[in-house]
Amino acid sequence: ILFLILISDIDKDVSHSTVSSFADDTRICMTVSSIADTARLQANNNQIFQWAAENNMKFNDEKFQLLRYGKHEEIKSSSEYKTNSGHKIERNTNVKDLGVIMSED
Repeated sequence: ILFLILISDIDKDVSHSTVSSFADDTRICMTVSSIADTARLQANNNQIFQWAAENNMKFNDEKFQLLRYGKHEEIKSSSEYKTNSGHKIERNTNVKDLGVIMSED
């Protein structure tokens, strides 16, 4: 229960995105329709990393996954997202989320 209380404000500085958590899994979702939106999503990721630093928490960069939906192939292929340590968040075509396999198509 203490952990749930600790992460209850993880999205306090996040705008434009939806942040959801279950147990110790957190995901951030946003509709990306333009290159400017990719910058907004990265900024939201950065806000989450800032929250972690302020709360003496660290995310496991190796567990980050990126799943992209939609028909904007140019945006999907030209944008990339990074963790606070500078590691590229790798794009996956399938991601397992709470036991459900989600696919780009």
